Parts: sequence; C-alpha cells; structure tokens
Amino acid sequence: MLQIPETSSALKPTPSRRRKRTPSPFDVIDKNISPVETEPDLEAELDRLAGLNDAWGLVSIYWAYIHAAEAVLGEDNKPRAENACDLLGGEWVRLISKSYAVADRLKRISITRSNADLVAAVLMHAAAAMGATLTEIAALAGALAMREAEAR
Repeated sequence: MLQIPETSSALKPTPSRRRKRTPSPFDVIDKNISPVETEPDLEAELDRLAGLNDAWGLVSIYWAYIHAAEAVLGEDNKPRAENACDLLGGEWVRLISKSYAVADRLKRISITRSNADLVAAVLMHAAAAMGATLTEIAALAGALAMREAEAR
C-alpha cells in the first residue's frame, strides 16, 4: 500500500488568523448597557445624522433625551406620583436607553474643530452615566484629545 506523507500545507488545517481587537477607551460607551426596544425611526434618524457627520444634531438629540429623563425623574419623586411610579420609571429607562444609543452613534463620527468640545462633553457625560470609572473616563478624555489634535 502506498503511503503519502502529509507534508503539503494544503492538507493541514490553518490556524485561525483572527486579529484580536484591542480595547478602546470608547468601549465604555455602549448602547447595549441598556438596549433600546425596537425603535426603527430613532435608528433611521441616527443613521441619517451619522451619515451626514452631523454632530450638532446628535448632540441635540442626546441632551433632549437626558433632559426629558430628568424631567420624568423629577415627577416620579413627587408624592402625588405614587400610583404612576411604574409608568414613570419605565419611561425614564426608555429615555436613558435612547440617550445611550445616541452616544454610541456619536462616538463613531469624526471630530472636527467646530464640534470637538460638544462631542467631548456628551461622551464624557455618557461615560459617567454608564458607570465608567475615573480611570476609564480619563482614558476617554485622552482619546478624545488625540482625535481633536488629528482634526486640526
């Protein structure tokens, strides 16, 4: 019987050459911390604004959701709102989740000189709201500073 040695590289399985993704300081901003329920209109608008690289629009939407959530939280804390606590609490969670989705999209757009401060303010606020540590927030600030320096 003829035996053929397996010396050909075609016969040997090749090891997986997947590159390991290096962690980024922007990883602390993650919309999956509190995922948004199906919101196709919100996703479509975020896609549109991100496609236009419209940081101003995304920043405006982020702060609108944050301020609406704070208003709901203020109403939730009033004594007369005892019967509506579940409804108001659920609405607060939805608004915060939407703000997280906006911040997650905002971290991916390019920074320009005109929008660097606004984007940095939102991303720093979002990182703190998502429970990032001071070390993670400092790393995020450094990464944002590098992005801003590249934009100049």
